[in-house]
Amino acid sequence: MKTLFNIDISKISKIKRNDPCWCGSGKKYKKCHLDRERQTEKSNFHAASNFENSKRKLCAMSDSYLNECAGKIIKAHTVSKSSSLKTIARNSHIYSMSKIANEILTNDGQFVPKLVGINVASTFTGFCQKHDRDLFSPIENKRFSWEMEQVLLVAYRGLAYEWYAKSMLLEQEEYFKSLDAGKPLYTQIEIQKMMSDLFIGTKIALEEINQIKSKFEIYLKEKDFSQINYVGFEFKEPLPVMGSGGFTPVYDLTGKKIQDLSNLNVAAETIFYSSFASENKGVFCMVWINEVSTAAKQFAESLTELNDTEIANAIISTLFANCENIYLSPDWWDKLPKEVQKYLINIFKDSVSIDTNIRNYKIADVVDATASLRLSNL
Repeated sequence: MKTLFNIDISKISKIKRNDPCWCGSGKKYKKCHLDRERQTEKSNFHAASNFENSKRKLCAMSDSYLNECAGKIIKAHTVSKSSSLKTIARNSHIYSMSKIANEILTNDGQFVPKLVGINVASTFTGFCQKHDRDLFSPIENKRFSWEMEQVLLVAYRGLAYEWYAKSMLLEQEEYFKSLDAGKPLYTQIEIQKMMSDLFIGTKIALEEINQIKSKFEIYLKEKDFSQINYVGFEFKEPLPVMGSGGFTPVYDLTGKKIQDLSNLNVAAETIFYSSFASENKGVFCMVWINEVSTAAKQFAESLTELNDTEIANAIISTLFANCENIYLSPDWWDKLPKEVQKYLINIFKDSVSIDTNIRNYKIADVVDATASLRLSNL
């Protein structure tokens, strides 16, 4: 007999108006899913607009720093516009591969590159003017020379983006769970299960990110970088895929499973990445806390074991398979064979499957670039 949330589906029709709703919302049935199938169905445009308009402006710095905030909340770039995005743009535009809800909904669930201007690409309203200017000055106003403070700052920027994106998503939990309006019962059940899994995972991920965020801020304030590990590479030209954020690797690049995200009792190990340009060179950096770093270290080592000619392809495949805040060179993307584009989109889509772990993937041959410099403090 089919069940949902430990409830016999056949008994849903017998739930009384004042009983708790079967979906687990805590509301009475009459205030929640009673006659939900008769309600007006919400369009993709309405859902996308609601999510976009719900995003708040707030500074990502923790409470201990908030008394230092000054100026308005700005649209901060996760990847520098002038030094990085411009180098891969065509007519000041790049492709965005975004998995945030509004992009998925407006594309009818499809993951397709969207052409956006570099003024808005990679931005989020997550820092005040003072912190965006002062905190990131060592990487915005100096040559990136792999100083530990610079390494941690590019990682912190990616972490701040992940913190903001997950915080905004959680604020929309009730709305997203209402997207089954006008749907038949079995579709309502599927949507509620999917949303339940999504928001349980998001809450756990945000708790873990908050813990890492607090540690990163202490490291930056005290300029103590002893708890940070990193692996980095430079290329003679900017890579055609740039971005900043975090991911929790399930497999290393040999195909070996290195952590199980379905075990919610064990904190997931997160790697914070940044792909950008510095003085017209390509830079890729991965950072993690070394307190407990078995999975993160294994993934990084599987990357460093590759030949210099394999590194760039591995990085790009990894970004598509694990990351959402990434931006593509239009010239590069448009020249890729259609079957390669399809493969990259498929592994990108796989990475947000709510009901399965991130699957293993092969390294695609997508760019002719050789690593000219390797750096690490392992």
